[in-house]
Amino acid sequence: MNCGLRSDSDDLRHADGAIIFCREDSRMAMTTAELYRRGLFSWIVLSGGLGKDSGPRSKHAGSEAAYQGEILIEKHGVWAGIVFLEQTATNGAENTRRSIGLIRTGDQVQPGPIPVDDGIILVMPPRSARRLLATHTKIARDELNFPCSWQVVTIDDPFDPDDSTQVKEVLQEFLCVADWPEKGWADSQPDLPQDLVAWAREVLPSLGT
Repeated sequence: MNCGLRSDSDDLRHADGAIIFCREDSRMAMTTAELYRRGLFSWIVLSGGLGKDSGPRSKHAGSEAAYQGEILIEKHGVWAGIVFLEQTATNGAENTRRSIGLIRTGDQVQPGPIPVDDGIILVMPPRSARRLLATHTKIARDELNFPCSWQVVTIDDPFDPDDSTQVKEVLQEFLCVADWPEKGWADSQPDLPQDLVAWAREVLPSLGT
């Protein structure tokens, strides 16, 4: 499973568009703008409402998608006519369902389906990309019957092993990747080393809440 490429990777192929799994991080818009300037796609769906982790800038804009849209258009000069906002999703599964719903039905700018013949690039935060992709592909295929090829690009947000918050996040994400397939929430991950899964279960409680 492709768990993420850099925006400057030579391995990226041309796609029809991009879905951005928004967070309150200006690097989401910056990465998207870099990909667009490379001519890798012709439309952008920004997906993200307001959730428990949304910050003040997103709340001021009205949603995480609106916040990223402002940066894309005002700072990076992306034409507003190719930017579609999905402003209700509060988790990764909703990002998938509601973005694909928008692609299928269009909006006030693009009535009717948005083309996806050449696939879609997904822009995601790096530490949650594998979980998000495993969930996304299952929902798109099994629930929504949306055949498409996917490429994942992660923003430049290096992991700091000395940051306990990041360490906890990585372990939580790793265990979601391990456990969610049995719950029917994500595609199976047969390549996960089971000794590392056991180690993560042992270590995570020691990091506190």
